[in-house]
Amino acid sequence: MTENRENRRYFDDEEYDKIMIPIYVICDFAKIPDYRFVLNVSEDDNFAGFQDMIHHKTANTPDVFHAALDPYEQRFIHNGFFVATPAKYRDILQTHLKNFIEPHLESRFKEYEETADQRPQTISEEELFERKKNFLYAGAPALNIYLTTRQKVTSEASERERSLMDFTLVKRKFILCYALYQNVVECFENFKNPEQAQWESQNRRFINPEDLLADINFKHEYYDWQENEPTVIQFGELIERVADNFNQIAEMIKEACAELDKEKVENDDEEFLDEEYQTTIKRRKFKIQLMMDGMRYMATLNQNLANFIVPLHERPTELQPRMLKYRDMH
Repeated sequence: MTENRENRRYFDDEEYDKIMIPIYVICDFAKIPDYRFVLNVSEDDNFAGFQDMIHHKTANTPDVFHAALDPYEQRFIHNGFFVATPAKYRDILQTHLKNFIEPHLESRFKEYEETADQRPQTISEEELFERKKNFLYAGAPALNIYLTTRQKVTSEASERERSLMDFTLVKRKFILCYALYQNVVECFENFKNPEQAQWESQNRRFINPEDLLADINFKHEYYDWQENEPTVIQFGELIERVADNFNQIAEMIKEACAELDKEKVENDDEEFLDEEYQTTIKRRKFKIQLMMDGMRYMATLNQNLANFIVPLHERPTELQPRMLKYRDMH
């Protein structure tokens, strides 16, 4: 039904024909235990938009929430699984739309059409529209989403510890690529906030592939290493994230080059040789080192990504997606 909007027009004006989906949000961090509220989102809403709605709600309800919850700190769970990617959010939204909201609206629309003779004759189009909308959406089943925080999730212990060598080659390489991806992100975040980071680059946190096995966030939000071999779909999600790495590297290079240009000018001026300038020099060296580290991680990441094989000749099914393969160079 979602593919043929013209077949389920509930309003005369096409502008208002996008279906709204109620989302029942249950919180575990509010001042009121098990606080819950409803958000109405459009059928074509995106994950970033939903996160912004959560941020706005927590920021503007100080009597319920201790502080605004930024998108980075938000964690969503639906039917026991984390919802952490735009694709996953879109999937649960469209599934709920098809299985629950559209059947409900079809049924209510038929009832509404049967009451055409009972409607008031002296009513404005605006009032008629509101009455019709309220009638159609009355009792619409909501999509339940559990909202928690990054801090609460990361405080939980990992289910069990595993060695990377217990896995197949393709799984080891897939986890390695995610570790390299996260190291680039780590370089970029420290590059953008040098005052909050440690000055010496050798003291910067390095993320090993084994570290991800102990990270419950990684298991639920990126890749469920405990049960599954990586699929082509999950490879696509990784590539989407790596695309952000390219933007981060480009931004670091651009800013580092600007810093080096300043260095040329200031080296000829003795008044810059004071303590404040020395601090500036240290910060520049720190940022340039982060840029170089990020480029090294990126180079290794690209080398490993190039050896993955996507078996397009294999036909995927609902129960058996295309499984990712890796080219063993030895």
